Amino acid sequence: MDGMAAILSAAIFAFLSPITASMLHNGSTIAILLRALAGAGLPDKPRARRKHAALH
Repeated sequence: MDGMAAILSAAIFAFLSPITASMLHNGSTIAILLRALAGAGLPDKPRARRKHAALH
């Protein structure tokens, strides 16, 4: 069973309080997002801003 489905099922059947269920649900969502960001990778260096010459 999926982790989030287990959390929500436990809340439906009153094994978890609503606050505990929401904290576990939101925590798992944040963990999934952080893992996706880590897998995406970041550039080695930030891109340098281009300086455009002002036209006079």
